Order: sequence, then C-alpha cells, then structure tokens
Amino acid sequence: MLSATDSPAWAANPNPLTNTGGVGATVQTPKYSCRANYQIMMTDGMWNSTPEAFPDSLKTDGAASTLPDGTAYALQHPFFDLTKSGTKELTTLADLAFHYWATDASTLDDDVKPVILAPNASNAAAQYWNPKNDPATWQHLTTYTIGLGLSSSLTVAGIPWTGDTHGGAGYEALVSGTKWPEAGENKSNNVYDLWHTAINSRGEFFSADSPDTVVSAFNQIISRISNRTTSAGAPGVTASVVEDTLTREVYETQLNSEDWSGNLTKFGIDTNGTRTETWNAKTALRSKTASTRNIQMVGSTGSLAEFTWDNLSDAQKALLNKDNDLTNTPTDTKGAARLAYIRGDQSAEGSTSGSFRIRSTVLGDIINSSPVIVATPKFVPYLADAIEGVSGDNSYAQFKADNRAEKLSMELASPRRPMVYVGANDGMLHGFDANTGEERFAFVPSAVIQNLYKLPAQSYAGANHQYFVDGTPTVSDVYFDNAWHTVLVGTLRAGGRSLFALDVTDPDAITLLWEKSFSDTGLSNLGYTFPQPVIARLHTGDWAVVTGNGYGNQASSTADNASLMIFDIATGELERELVVTGDVTKANGLSSLRLADNNSDGVADYAYGGDLQGNMWRFDLVTTSSTPASPDPFKRGPGFLGNIDPNHFAVSYGGSPLYKATDSRATNTATAQAITAAPSLVRHPSTLGYLVIFGTGKYFETEDGTVDSSRAMTLYGIWDRKTKGQSTSTKSPPVRTDLQTQTIEEQPANPFTANVGVEGIRIVSANTVQWYRTDATGTTDADVDKWGWALDLKVVGSTPTYSGEMVINSMAARGQTLLLNTLTPNSDPCKEGVDSWLYGLDPNTGGRTKFNVFDLDNSKTIDDNDSYSSNGVSTVVSSYKKPGSGGFTTNNGDIYTAPSQGGGMKYSAGPTSSGRQSWRAIPERETLE
Repeated sequence: MLSATDSPAWAANPNPLTNTGGVGATVQTPKYSCRANYQIMMTDGMWNSTPEAFPDSLKTDGAASTLPDGTAYALQHPFFDLTKSGTKELTTLADLAFHYWATDASTLDDDVKPVILAPNASNAAAQYWNPKNDPATWQHLTTYTIGLGLSSSLTVAGIPWTGDTHGGAGYEALVSGTKWPEAGENKSNNVYDLWHTAINSRGEFFSADSPDTVVSAFNQIISRISNRTTSAGAPGVTASVVEDTLTREVYETQLNSEDWSGNLTKFGIDTNGTRTETWNAKTALRSKTASTRNIQMVGSTGSLAEFTWDNLSDAQKALLNKDNDLTNTPTDTKGAARLAYIRGDQSAEGSTSGSFRIRSTVLGDIINSSPVIVATPKFVPYLADAIEGVSGDNSYAQFKADNRAEKLSMELASPRRPMVYVGANDGMLHGFDANTGEERFAFVPSAVIQNLYKLPAQSYAGANHQYFVDGTPTVSDVYFDNAWHTVLVGTLRAGGRSLFALDVTDPDAITLLWEKSFSDTGLSNLGYTFPQPVIARLHTGDWAVVTGNGYGNQASSTADNASLMIFDIATGELERELVVTGDVTKANGLSSLRLADNNSDGVADYAYGGDLQGNMWRFDLVTTSSTPASPDPFKRGPGFLGNIDPNHFAVSYGGSPLYKATDSRATNTATAQAITAAPSLVRHPSTLGYLVIFGTGKYFETEDGTVDSSRAMTLYGIWDRKTKGQSTSTKSPPVRTDLQTQTIEEQPANPFTANVGVEGIRIVSANTVQWYRTDATGTTDADVDKWGWALDLKVVGSTPTYSGEMVINSMAARGQTLLLNTLTPNSDPCKEGVDSWLYGLDPNTGGRTKFNVFDLDNSKTIDDNDSYSSNGVSTVVSSYKKPGSGGFTTNNGDIYTAPSQGGGMKYSAGPTSSGRQSWRAIPERETLE
C-alpha cells in the first residue's frame, strides 16, 4: 500500500492537471485551475514492508518547509510525527500524504478554493493550521482513508480513537503535542498511520468494522467531496446590495455554498465612497442561544406562536421525524432535536454518522431575497391622507409622527426601531435591528415545515440544497380597520406555493394577518411564489396585494395557468383573479408586476406583467369606456373613490397581450422568450401613454444554467397608447418588424483596466425611433410607424453568436437613463457561474445615451475620459462587465455593487433630469409605478 501510493509519483502517473497524464491515462480536459483532487484509500491490513528509498526532495511532516503560498511549515502538531525516541527513521504513508498536499502539482493559477470548516477570524494562523480546514489554493491531493476491521488496534494509551477524525480525547491529545505511535514494518500501530495520513492531507479517516459501516463511510466521503467540489467555484458570493436612501448606508447579503450559510452586513459610506462595516448578522447571532431567539410560526389558533416542539401539530412533528441521511428517509424520533438545530442549537453537530451537519453560522444562505429596510413611514402625509379622507389621530401625519425611526443618538417619545427584513434558506424570514444587527424576530412559514428535516442532514450540503424563504419581502404602509399599518408580504420563490402577510407596525409586537397556500379553496392556480408582490391602493377602496400567480401550479392536466391575483391586505381574501389565455400545451405562470398610477393620486390604475410564454400583459384596474373616460375613471372624491367592483377589472385589449416576445430568427423558427422580471414604465416621449420596457430570460430551473447558443434574449420597449381609461378592444399585438432595432455594435478592448470593477465594455447603437409615419396626418394608431424598439443581447459578429445573456432582474429608470443588469451563464466552474453586465441606455430608444453614464475611470467625475476613444472618435459606453454576479442599488448619483464588483461608481441620469413628483416619498424609484 505504501509503495503503491508513491509509485512512481502521483504527480506524473496519471495527473489530471497535466497534458499527458501517465502511461495509458486518459487526459482530463479542459484543465481547470480550481479543480480539486481527492483519493480514497481503503485497506484491510497495515503496511508491512519498507518501499524503496524516497528522494531528498520529499516534503515530510518531520522537516521544515515552505508551502507554495509562501507559508512556512515549522514542525507542528498534530502533523509532526517524530517517534517517542525523538527520531524519524522511516518515511510513512502520512509523509507521502503531506508531500502531495504541500506540493503544487501544476503550473496552473492557484485557484483551488480553500475549505474552511472551522473559521477563526481572530487568529488566521490557527485557522490555517487547523486540520479541519484545507487552506491550500494550489493544486494538491487530499486523501480519505478507510481502515477495515482495525478499530481494535486504535487503542494506544492516551490517544484512543473515538470515531471522529477531528474530535475526541485522542485527537485533542495529538493536537496538544502527544506523539503519534511509531510506524514501521509489521507494526500494529501502523493503523494510526491511516488516521495520520488523513490529517496531513486535510482529509478524513474512517474505521469500519462491518459492511454497514463501510457503506456509511463511503457515503460520508462522497458527501464530503461533493460538498467541497460543489462550492469550489465560488464559496462566498454576494447575492444582493441594498441602500438605505435616508441614511446612506448599504446592506449586503452573502451566501457560502460550502455549508450553505449566509450573512447580512451593514456598511456605512463616507463622502469618498469608502465603506466601513457597521455590523454583520452572523456575528450578532452568536450572542443568541437557541432558547433566546424569537422565532415564530403559525399556531393552532391561526395567530403567531413560538416555534417549539410543543406548538407543532402531530402532522408537523411527523414531518420532522425523518432522517434524510438514510435510504428512503425512514422515520425516527429526532424531530425535537432537528427543531432545536433549526433554532440554532449546534450541540449535535459533527462529522460522525448520526450527528447533524456542521454549520459555520446558524444563519442560512441568502440567495434571491434582498433586504428590505423599515424605518420612518415614507409617504407624503397630506397626499396619503387625501386618499382615505382621514385626519386627526387616524391621519397618516400622526402615524408617521408616532412611528418615526429610532436612531441610537436620538431620544423620541414613541420611536419605532428601524428594522431590516430578509428571507433565508434556513426556513425563516429574519428581522434584524438596523442599528445593531441583533435578530429581533424570525418567522417560519407553514409551507416550508415539510422540508425542514433536510436541513440538519449531512447529505444536505453540496448539491442537495433546498430553497425555503427565498423571496424578497414587500413592505408598505396601508390603511384598514380605521388605522394606518405597516404590512410586510413575504413569498418563498422555489421554497413553496404560499405567501403570507405580517403587521410589522410595531417591531416588538409583530402579528400575523394571514397566510395563503395553493391548497386553500380557490387558489389552485397559485404556483411557486417567484413573483414579488405589489401592495397598492385600488379603486375598490381597499388596499390589496397584487401579484402574479407564479410558476408550476399544475392547475390542469395539460399545463400551468397564468393569472393576476388580488388579495385583500387585511384578510387575505382573494378579491379577484384574472386568468390570461396562453398556449395550453406549455407551462406558464405570470411573473412580477409593475403597477401604473396614471395621475399620481396614489391609486393604481393598470398592472403590467409578463409570463413564461413571452406574453406581456396589461390589466385594467379601472372601469373603461369607449371614449376617453367621462366621468374621469381616475377621479378621486365622494362618489368616485372606492366605488368600483373588482369584478370590473379585466385583462386589457380584449384578452390579447400587449406584445408577444419571440426571438429574432426567421418566423418559422422563432420561439417564445420567457419574461420573468417586472417591466419598467416611462412616459412616452410624445407624452401619449407609456413605454413598457422589459427583458427576456429565465434562470430558475436546472437547465437554465446551460447556455442557449441557438438564439438571443431581448430587451424591449413597447408603446402602450391607451392609458386614460379608454376601452381596449381585441387587437393583434405588434411584431418585430414594427419595432426599431438596436444592436450591441462592439465589445472593444477594455481601456479601463485600472478600475477593478470594470472587466469589459460595450457600445450600443443609437438608431432613431420614427414613432409616426412621415406622411402621418394625425396621431391615431393608423399613423404610427414604430411601436417600440428591440435590442438583442448579442454582440454583432461575436463568437459564439449567442452567449445566453438574459434579463431576470428589475430595471431602474432614472431620468434619461435606463439602468439594468444582465446575467450570462458561465460554464467555467472556477467562476461564480454567471457573468454580469450593467447597462445604461436611453429608455426612449433602447440605444446609447447622448451623454456618458458611468464613471468608468473611477475619477469620481463623469467626463470625456469615460468615453471609448478609437481613431480620434469618442463614443459613449453603454455597458460594462462587472466581476461575478450580484445586483446593484442607486442613490444620489451613485451605483453601489458588491466590493468584489468595485463597490461603487458615479453614474449620470442625464443633464436635465428632475426627480419624480409622487405621493410616495421614496427617492429615485422607477419613473412611474
């Protein structure tokens, strides 16, 4: 065994990181610099002969050496193995393991991602030399060992084997300096060399004495390797960045796919744009115990109850009494222990069979949920009160005064603690104190309880990740029961077919308003709640939750339906559902919506949203007439406000879509382009109607991660001309030839390499849109020339022709600039999995702006130096590539991204931009809502 391990040398026979491998070896291509390498060694005996002499260059654990990253190894325990006599007469299996861990096996870049299972932020050296961690970034070999029937030999006094590579009395003794038993030919203590080998190579040792324990050992090893390789590309990823526009502070979420942990960090920003961490939730949670956390669920009475074993129903207890680490997930009696684990109890965590999965923090990964800040109410009081016609103690002005956000330096009579709410894939919506980072509240929706048993399982890590509370919550002030309230509506995305509403007016006394599921009467069309809901005041007189029905509802035997759903904000009653007509042979579902308030009175008039079949729909939330409405359907006041029956709401244009998005290939081969992000609305440059701007693409199913090289996704701007309450009869939507084409003309060499946040640039065309025919005599539909514009997300003449670039996130219209982030799947496992481009376009044309948008040279000033110059000609840059993934947020002329993406950059909304006048006092939101 010892000879085979070094015959003649792993680095040459065969090596997946070399071009030739060994004799008869299959070359592993492509070669990835982040590829991890593992071997599993199993033996039913102990080495009993001495191999040929080893070269002097062998890096043994008994000799000081310098590792490939420059770190000095200085003979330390538990790696060092001089015998009790103080000599080292023989090279051991552990020495070979140390050599192949400590030696760079390739000239490739050192991109192997460290595996840190035992972080130690206060002592970097201790973290580096902890055998539980593998800090090596160079290409190296990690060894897992299995000893068959050898447990009886692992009983040397003072260093007993207790079943855990990195735990127990024996391990602690070795770490403290107890010497390893002497290894040699035919020595019974050679079994310890297997344990030592695993430690030296940052692997694990398993002692198996029965067929069942052998199977268990292999399952655990495969799980460990899977966990490591799943996260090899990018274990720490920034998922979202959100700014508090009132305090100039940034909140950033992160996920770590090594153990599916997460974090929420708050940063302060100075006048130079420098960010300083204020707090992070991961650290703050360490001061909490499982018993002291305020974690709520829906109790038996329909109100909030503490998330405890006693408060679960018998059916819910049965859901937690399941072991996901064993075949067929048999039932057991560990449900209460699993619930304690979910609450944050880490006492049962470990690497041995039967223990729970190790977590670096009890906060789960935060992937698609963006944090939402709830502080001082944001509406303009006199406008908000005009909607409801209230004053005095019931007025919004009084509500705002009573709930003004508390600041650490302020003394107020009745302050409201500012909170940050975010969903996580640990089964909870979390509420953190915005001042301190302390978790003050958490909520476990009923729909996720059925999958909570998976979280503690060793097999959960790696590719077995589960989504739970993955949606971004929506928060708004609303009026019901003769009072103003602050309400949060949460969704689960892929975590379930459910949504819920919480009254968060008082963060110390949060109450449940309602929880809805697809199994409730009348909600069979409710799919996985991917769309982010909108809270709005409607012409019915009620505040409501307006949302797309989501995906995967399987309401019929043939396909999913797409529909708009309206829920009463106070009761959760389904007030109206508008089902659209789609292709019944294909899956469908309505995505996130954008609501339009035509006259800025605070009451929603229209809703816009796309579906998976590429249809962009408009919904009338007003009554309509055959001529511009008389009386005005938007008018407020007695006799008009709150007098519309929701049954009058309808799908616009006689049930036809506003536009049907298909790719730009020939008509007989063009296929639908899914729409999954909410559209953006801007006033049409003619002042008649809206431009409905939306992008296409889908990125939530496994196959979506594979680049579609057959076609391009597209960004559209479609003219909706009838937005004043007119009736809209059935009509054929415009087609591609009715739109002005823009193109990504060029992706030149990047001249801004000094800015780490800019990895590439693109130039977009600036074609003029001819809205009316040159011979037009009026402004009717018949006089229209172009009904909008289209920009295919492909670089002209590029190879490959189609990269899979798509739009899956909401856009931001800022003055004369449209900002949007695109995503491109990346097959390189050494990267985050996606590439990201940030665009700044003219929303009226879809082409490049007439002014520079981005401070690409990071000079803190947007000037001519931010243009692309070639042959003496300067051109506005329309897009730049950001490192990795992650979104952006804007405020006061700054774009904020993750630190790995540059952190921040100045941008311009245009030379004559002015702020939107709105009854909602929310700076720099969409041009229209």
